[in-house]
Amino acid sequence: MMFVSCNNLVYETNELCCLQEITRYRCGFEEVIFLLPEFSTNLDYEFIKWNIHIEGIGYSSDFDYENNCFSLSVVKNEPLCVVAVPIFYEKSDINKKEHIFYKAAGAIYPYKSYSAGNSVFVEVEWESGFVADLMKSLYMENKDKNIITTSEFISSFNWKKLQIEIENKIDESIENLSSNVRSEKFYNPWLLDKEYLLKNISDGSFSVSYITLKNVLAVNIDDLKIINSNVESSFIPENEIINKFRKIVVKKKESCYFIAEDCVQLELNAITEKNVSHGYVSLPIYEK
Repeated sequence: MMFVSCNNLVYETNELCCLQEITRYRCGFEEVIFLLPEFSTNLDYEFIKWNIHIEGIGYSSDFDYENNCFSLSVVKNEPLCVVAVPIFYEKSDINKKEHIFYKAAGAIYPYKSYSAGNSVFVEVEWESGFVADLMKSLYMENKDKNIITTSEFISSFNWKKLQIEIENKIDESIENLSSNVRSEKFYNPWLLDKEYLLKNISDGSFSVSYITLKNVLAVNIDDLKIINSNVESSFIPENEIINKFRKIVVKKKESCYFIAEDCVQLELNAITEKNVSHGYVSLPIYEK
């Protein structure tokens, strides 16, 4: 395992002064090792690297990274998010053109941090990507505000509870599917209304009921009668379910995309579980 220190973080002068002020009355800094997840696909694609975005109090960074972990000096116990998007290419492409499709893995420090020996670790997980992305958006929306005000605002929300609730919903849906509960659909948090959630978090009116999936359908892949039915979801944990149950979850009357072979996306638009139109579009090319 290779440990690499991440030094390309951005500090504004006024942010650095406020950051020093924060650490005077809080707990200082600590070094944290972030462990990136394994990227796997059953399709003919090869992982190249991660695009990693970090947002926190006094921190803002976006960079590409090829290793499986990195260390970072963070303000102790202040919320910080890591959002890691996998970049890949088609194995048959001699030019190794880089593509982006899969949703991010993520982590929110200090939640799920643990100590081993003299080191502190946080695992970057696929199931945590959506919540980390929410926090990233809130930090970016509040960049022009005083850093201490932003710190208090971000810290006031119960990120740990939100992540636990989402993980429980994922686990419960998998358990029900395995128990042949016919009405069950896999829980994909990326199908939630992100803008609605951000507004309610900002307004202080958030309710756990807001993370209930609405207007979703489970479409049987084999009923689509497509040429290549070997497709994957952009949410990595869903792909084991797709392979096992041959069903994919989509938003009703909205275009939803799934990755297929030959650098294309399968576009689905479902009115009912049996009334589904489909087409193909090219995979997005990654441009840094």
